Amino acid sequence: MAIANKHDPRLKGLEELKKTLAVGEKVIQDILTDLGPCKKDALTDQSWILTGARGAGKTHVLTLLYRKIKADSKLSHHWLPLSFPEELFNVDSLYRFLMVVIDNGLKETGNGEDLKNLKDDYDQIKATNFSGTLKEKNVQKHKQTKALFKILRHLHTSTGKKWILMVENLQELLNRQFSRDEQKHLRSFMHEHPETFIIIGSALTVFDAIENYGKPFYHFFRIRSLDSLDKQGTIRFLRMISEFRNEQDIEPGIQKNRAYIYTFHLLTGGNPRLILFLYELLVDHEELNTALILEKVTELTPYFRDKTTEVSKQRQFIIDSMANEAPAQTVTEIAHHIGGDVKSVSVQCSRMADEGWLRVISIRGPNVKKKETFYTLRDYFYRIWYKLRTGPIDESEVYCMAELAVLLFDQSELKTDWRKERRSTHHIM
Repeated sequence: MAIANKHDPRLKGLEELKKTLAVGEKVIQDILTDLGPCKKDALTDQSWILTGARGAGKTHVLTLLYRKIKADSKLSHHWLPLSFPEELFNVDSLYRFLMVVIDNGLKETGNGEDLKNLKDDYDQIKATNFSGTLKEKNVQKHKQTKALFKILRHLHTSTGKKWILMVENLQELLNRQFSRDEQKHLRSFMHEHPETFIIIGSALTVFDAIENYGKPFYHFFRIRSLDSLDKQGTIRFLRMISEFRNEQDIEPGIQKNRAYIYTFHLLTGGNPRLILFLYELLVDHEELNTALILEKVTELTPYFRDKTTEVSKQRQFIIDSMANEAPAQTVTEIAHHIGGDVKSVSVQCSRMADEGWLRVISIRGPNVKKKETFYTLRDYFYRIWYKLRTGPIDESEVYCMAELAVLLFDQSELKTDWRKERRSTHHIM
């Protein structure tokens, strides 16, 4: 089964989502507080975007928000949340997106007699075939988009609730599936009719349509970032999963395999989705070793392949350099390896660090300039997977662990963290 479906948060109930929340608790609370009605039942007009790398927990947070709103009598009295999947394959314009919204809204509100005329109008729009030149088709589509907005307003009125459009991969929708004019049209509607709906979306990072001055959604969203798990967060997450599933006492495995748990954390960059694979290792094996960890790489092929195919060609060259050359490189070194311009490579590396592909590390030494910035892959598992998929790899433990130790890990740090946690646990007990 592909990793994307193996632990899909959208298939989980409210209790499981709450008890296995790895990151984003403060973000959820901030949004729920903002959604609470003010005096005279006034509702917020604020839209939100959650940013974070793939597997950082964005879907989990959005799904938990959706279920919390539906389960809360006060919030569900005022709000109607509509959840949309990561891939909207049938959407190539604002026109088609509004049809998806209305379809979902009708499923939630039903098709009662009071909506019959509205439903007839909507069915007529859906049956429309555009004809003529491209310009003429665009004019017809714009007219029908306005009609869909009108239907959406009537549906909102009939429910007596303000809608929340919970949209994943919002950067894809705004940057690739909506034209600039369609972005303006959507932004204009939300400004003129703020009572109709807000958007709570997710994205890999802050993107062009919302960060650049002059773009329709500049400064429109409140942005919150989901950070990766730190080492202690990884331990807590493993315990949370074990407690919820009630499969076995995982604590002996945690204590016995602490060094390998930290290694797995460093290999994955603290990615919650990949930490779930570590849990499976701990359940299946009393003692971990490097070979067991590396075997897990083969199960990640669908996840990493999807990551690779969605990036631009220049980024693919940068990734190839980071995977096949030295594990930590400066922009100048990367540009040399791929035959690229240093300035453009610098811009791309900075953005890839923001999006969770790369991370900046500090390297000190007699031959290292003080101001030099070194980049490495955030998911070190990706480097190993890439080597396995694209060429021969030295599978010895020395090869993989030596690179890791040079960059990220030393025993004194492990011992210090362990002592801190033992003192903390003793204090709680």
